[in-house]
Amino acid sequence: MSKIEHPKLGRGEFPHIDGASATVPKRKRGRPPKVYESPDANQRVLIKAKRGRPFGSKNKPKAMAHGIIESLKAEIAEAIELQRAHFPNESELTLRNRAEQFRPYRYKEARWPDFAAVAKQEAAEKAAIEAAAAARSAAEDQS
Repeated sequence: MSKIEHPKLGRGEFPHIDGASATVPKRKRGRPPKVYESPDANQRVLIKAKRGRPFGSKNKPKAMAHGIIESLKAEIAEAIELQRAHFPNESELTLRNRAEQFRPYRYKEARWPDFAAVAKQEAAEKAAIEAAAAARSAAEDQS
């Protein structure tokens, strides 16, 4: 016997009275909507149930502690001051971005990186980029 004759064996096509076939609608996943009675006795209202805490619950989400934010600001300010000696021409925003970039390193190693070595590395990268650009422009002039 086939699926058409035994629809419980799987998702097949079921024959209709007129001989045409239609597919079985897929089962909807998730929580079914709740049905609430409206003030009018003749109407019913469907309301999609929300996940999470129920309306009117006393369990409020906890706000981030004020001390954590203050300590984070102090750490960023400390890193900016450590960088000023090695990056005198950099803007405040660049120093702040660099400090935020090295923050995971500070948490991992329990200290800020050596900003003198970082300055040397960035200067070497900048010199290499300028040398490559100069070589490229020289090659274009010869062509």
